[in-house]
Amino acid sequence: MSKDLNLSDINYEDLFDRSYQRLLGNGCYNVNLIDAFYRLFMSKSCVIAELFAETNMSAQKTMLHDSLDSMVEFSRTKTITPYLQKLADIHGKGGKQVPLYLFDVWLDSLMETFYQQDPQFTKSEELSWRLVLSPGIVFIKFICAKK
Repeated sequence: MSKDLNLSDINYEDLFDRSYQRLLGNGCYNVNLIDAFYRLFMSKSCVIAELFAETNMSAQKTMLHDSLDSMVEFSRTKTITPYLQKLADIHGKGGKQVPLYLFDVWLDSLMETFYQQDPQFTKSEELSWRLVLSPGIVFIKFICAKK
């Protein structure tokens, strides 16, 4: 295991908050980060590129920013907001019908982008992001598989 990953000594919420602040400021739209993420994510699979073929990428980039905020809120409150429900519906069988495995590719691509964009990004921070985003991803995958 990596030297900076001493699991018992970490306050993951504080660590996440500091990393979020570096990467996104006060919830700002980080154009370079989001552009880099979509370049990387779409390069991972032709299935992903096809899902975005008819997508307004300007709106999609805003949606990513809003989705991250929504998933952070869900992680903290465990309350399903109308936005999070809409997000799940858009990705589910009544919407884009995103294969469930792509949510893991999405998260891995996001982490890879953070490493590329933030030289201070650590394994511990990666874990903190995964812990914070996982409840929202689990909810979206549950809704996608259910309908």
